[in-house]
Amino acid sequence: MKPTRLISPPGTYFVTFITWQRTRFFVVESYARLFLRTIYGYRRAGRFQLHAFVLMPEHVHLLFTPAADVTLERTIQFIRGGYSHSFGQRFGKHKEVWQKGFTDHRIRDAARILSGIASISTGIRLSAG
Repeated sequence: MKPTRLISPPGTYFVTFITWQRTRFFVVESYARLFLRTIYGYRRAGRFQLHAFVLMPEHVHLLFTPAADVTLERTIQFIRGGYSHSFGQRFGKHKEVWQKGFTDHRIRDAARILSGIASISTGIRLSAG
């Protein structure tokens, strides 16, 4: 059984999450644009600092720092939940959008931030460590 945690420590994170059953949602331009509106809206609201991201057909990589009063888990809830809610309202489709869970790596120094940005720009996952 995978260990769970209650709350992640503050910091910068490289996060990956996947669409439901790896459905290629983001090949549909209107679905991708809605995702961009979602993350930019939460960024403008001050929920997190967005350093880099890539939106792939069936998954998302983000490098971000949650606001001081927002946990990593809550940030993911804002993004995924906000997108799912908007998706249902806009397209009238109330279906699963995201797989359960997500993968995260806490960034501990500037070199790891640069590694995360390079990973996002090339589509290669950040190695553990």
